[in-house]
Amino acid sequence: MNKEYGLFAALLLAPLFSLHAAEHNVGPGGFKTITEGVAALKPGDTLTIMPGEYRETVSATLVGAAKAPITIRAWRAGSVLLRGDLDLKDFKPAPGLRDVFVTEVGRPVESVFEHSTFRTLEPKMSAVEVELSLMSFYQDEKNNLLYVHASDSLPPECHAMGASITNANGLLLTGSKHVIIDGLSFTGFSHRDYDPQQGSRTRWGLMLKDCESCSVRRCTSYLNSGGIHLLGKGRGCVVEDCTAFGNWSRHVDIGNNIVGWGVAGTTFQHNRVEGHMPDAGTSRNDITFYSGGDGCAMLDNLAINASVMIKGDLKDAVQRGNVCVGRKFYRPPGAENIELPSGATPSDAARFADVLNHDYRMVNVFFVSPSGNDENPGTKARPWKTLARAAGACSTVYLMAGEYDEALVAGAKADFRRHGHDRVAVKEVFIRDAPGVRLNGLQVHEKVTVSGSEDLRIEFCTLGSLSIHKSPKLVLAHNWIKGQLTVDESRGGSLISNVVAERRLDAESLVELWEHSNVAGAAVSEILPDDSALIGRGLHGSTIGPFLRLSRTRPLPISKVSVHDVTTTTATLEWSTPTQAAATTLEWGGAKVETPRGSQHSVSLTGLQPGKAYEFRITSRRKDEQRVFALHQPPADKTQAVYEIQTVTTAAEPHTARTLHVPGDFKTINDAANAARAGDTVLIHAGVYEETVRVRSSGDVGAPITFAAAPGEVVWMDGSERFRANAFILPQKHRIILDGLRFRHFRFAPELGPIIHITGGSNHIIRRCFHDGRELEGYVGTFIGATNTHELLVENSVFINGMGEAIGASNCPDLTVRHCVFYNNFIRAMTAHMETPDVLVHFHHNLVCDSIPTKVNNALLRIWHADALRSDHNLFYTRIPGDQRRIVETAYVHGQKVGHEDPATYRGENLLLAEMQTKFRQELNTFTGNPGIGAAPRLVPRNDNDEREWRAVELHREGDSFAPLDFKDFFPGAENPSSKASDGVPVGVVPEALR
Repeated sequence: MNKEYGLFAALLLAPLFSLHAAEHNVGPGGFKTITEGVAALKPGDTLTIMPGEYRETVSATLVGAAKAPITIRAWRAGSVLLRGDLDLKDFKPAPGLRDVFVTEVGRPVESVFEHSTFRTLEPKMSAVEVELSLMSFYQDEKNNLLYVHASDSLPPECHAMGASITNANGLLLTGSKHVIIDGLSFTGFSHRDYDPQQGSRTRWGLMLKDCESCSVRRCTSYLNSGGIHLLGKGRGCVVEDCTAFGNWSRHVDIGNNIVGWGVAGTTFQHNRVEGHMPDAGTSRNDITFYSGGDGCAMLDNLAINASVMIKGDLKDAVQRGNVCVGRKFYRPPGAENIELPSGATPSDAARFADVLNHDYRMVNVFFVSPSGNDENPGTKARPWKTLARAAGACSTVYLMAGEYDEALVAGAKADFRRHGHDRVAVKEVFIRDAPGVRLNGLQVHEKVTVSGSEDLRIEFCTLGSLSIHKSPKLVLAHNWIKGQLTVDESRGGSLISNVVAERRLDAESLVELWEHSNVAGAAVSEILPDDSALIGRGLHGSTIGPFLRLSRTRPLPISKVSVHDVTTTTATLEWSTPTQAAATTLEWGGAKVETPRGSQHSVSLTGLQPGKAYEFRITSRRKDEQRVFALHQPPADKTQAVYEIQTVTTAAEPHTARTLHVPGDFKTINDAANAARAGDTVLIHAGVYEETVRVRSSGDVGAPITFAAAPGEVVWMDGSERFRANAFILPQKHRIILDGLRFRHFRFAPELGPIIHITGGSNHIIRRCFHDGRELEGYVGTFIGATNTHELLVENSVFINGMGEAIGASNCPDLTVRHCVFYNNFIRAMTAHMETPDVLVHFHHNLVCDSIPTKVNNALLRIWHADALRSDHNLFYTRIPGDQRRIVETAYVHGQKVGHEDPATYRGENLLLAEMQTKFRQELNTFTGNPGIGAAPRLVPRNDNDEREWRAVELHREGDSFAPLDFKDFFPGAENPSSKASDGVPVGVVPEALR
């Protein structure tokens, strides 16, 4: 396979660059590196970069003039690639680890990605964690080993994996003016660890900081931490005709593909962005304007599995002609934009030209079908029948599925395309003296003959043979030519990612020819095998040949079903879904237990009888979306799922409760959690523990499993400098107690869940815990998140910061939060989303300090059904007068829906304390005031701009560090009348409870 770019004779290049001194080039006869070429540029200069891969980062300040801009361009758009990555190969199965493969890499790895899926793997801290996580990697830098677990558990060779080794931006312009960037491509620029640099906590393929009157045209940025970024005080810039896809940051969750942050007078137009990561948040993968000044415009962009976002002080921003598929517009799209679901509905398919190929035109498009009639008007509903009838059309003609047993004769500027992903076959094609012809997606049984036709484009076609004569500037991309390719007297062509059995090009056709990733004589079929060397190895990570990236459904594989442990009354069952994250169902004894979407599943059954056998089976309603690369959509897999009935038998003799010491009996908390059984206590001694603890066993009535700090000792669960998102994971467990633990430095990653991540189960207790979420920059995750968990109790704990709240609960009956302190949470203190008003939330004797200063318009509690709240004896410490502060945001009042739908979230009705008291008879003994806590004797007023006073007074920031805070700093003053509720019970943490 020839993956390198075509070579050029220096003699042929000379005329391009000898006309005047302002023309420079990088390549043969010119500068050796882009960095050297950029350093030489002056106003009016043009730097042309010859085809190739350039493993460098470029940073500069360039100042051109309005009538003499500086231009940096690729010799041909797409032919220049700045790379910060390397290709991974030579993998072997990792000993003792299922679905994990290992290879040697001698350099620090910033990210790992799959060209087959355009997905980025999540870094882990050990090889064992990689085994438990689809789409993950771990680097053992000491031994130069890289462990990977692919997105579908297949060997890495099936995914054309790469690794970023460059913790920098590809091209960074700072303070530049009147610069044009044209046709460059960027990949592999990433970073693994958190960077506190404000406004740019990630790495970008292309970044313009504080630039004015600059243009970015026809550029491609993919598989970086971020795609194209305009940041800061820039004005008057344009990003147009660019493509950004597969860019993913662990640390920035807004506009990873194309973003303008804080800019003014800037236009994004005719760009395409696409997201490929599962579980991406609301604003990941987007094309975005975030904050900034006046005069911004979002025009005619296409966002696929990505949103179109305009957020912040951009009230006059124009949003017109954009198409958003599979996500949403952050601002209402109105009639001037199109918003569609990811799967085309019948009405969408009928309305637009070709939704599967993202053609959303409704006029000037014609259709042909073997079942049509040439008397028809050529619409999708009433297509023509013959290619001869369609040949006279002066616009795009879509060929609908089927065989056309005739020759296609194309005239000038003819545009013939396959409709959808179906098979479209014609007998042969003739193109003569017809410039500007385009063929796309066709299968031609016999030959295609072309002569005298400049600017010919043939893409994604399967051809018997192809003969081209006197047709300069041709483009052949992603074709499979089964016979001979003959090209003569056709200079200036591009041959990109084709499969060609035989080829003959004369000398003139080699002049100014650009070639990339063409394969000779490959033996292929209509569906590529998973390990095909064509997958992900074409231009920009594409697949070589006309093979589409498609999917078809099949029964979801369920594997590794095992019994982790049994006691006389409990049993823990575990299994995996190795090909994708999916929800599953455990059926036993007439009951069903649902597991949330994931690849590793664990369910604990309680209340069982000693020595009894129980039958169970694991099922899933979810189909496996199998990735395939094929010439057209393959038929559905009709295999029927078979689910095996299995048996688990409880222990006959009771388990003796133990105290397990960490360290001592076990080196890590995780090791102790693997061994703990109902009734055990894991006693954790003083220290800092950097691990994610997966609780695998369950407690039972009278026999909880407790994870507790040793008396009088300080235990910190640490997120490894914001590398980890989770400290504890409790999947379908019962009666787990977390007691006296402290938490800090965890990463905000909504797709991975909160710091304490609880799904299902019941009767957990979290008490005397302390979350210090203060960080220099960036978001901090929600501390406790629970879904479908019964009777969760949270008490005597302190929560500092948290995005968007400290506690988030969904459908958790009888959730109780009492004697807790909420302090400077990013948006609100707590969210409780209960589907019905009879699923109650108990909230009492809490000290709720206001959210950060910019969020005083957000209510402190978000309760889906206000009637579900049972709340009293709380103290709200607010920045604005208490009678003006919104306390509860709700979507339902007395069963009636209130508020309105917003693209990003649901905006409910905000209620004052007085309204909660009069409308719901809640908070009758709740009050507002200053409790006189040591952490904040006063709260700074609302301030949307300058955060320095707030950071100093309330967060106790001193330069780049924070003064320590502890429980005692949140005790109300003993003489303060706000220290106790009207029933005489302390508000906030009860000091005696900490002893």
